Amino acid sequence: MGTWREIVDGIGERTEFGNARLVRDPRRKGGWTLLFEEVQQSYVDVADPTHLSFEYARRIAAVVDTMAPAGRRCGSCTSAVAPSRCRGTSPRPGPAPRR
Repeated sequence: MGTWREIVDGIGERTEFGNARLVRDPRRKGGWTLLFEEVQQSYVDVADPTHLSFEYARRIAAVVDTMAPAGRRCGSCTSAVAPSRCRGTSPRPGPAPRR
């Protein structure tokens, strides 16, 4: 594996499986897209982790929301992901998803 390096339009690394690159989203201040061999693979907005760009992420969130509907403890405050942002409830407001 190589080391992370700044490149003109993102941060890239050559891996044994191909080239990976993180590219800033010009429309969202904290948004980043992960590309592998120039194909979009994932997206994260570090300023708003509830913003889900990919369908697979929205589907996973729907399953999680079924387990911890709005207004209930989400448990994310015990996770390694942004514990300081945890509000102690499910991150997406609104009614619980239909079961």
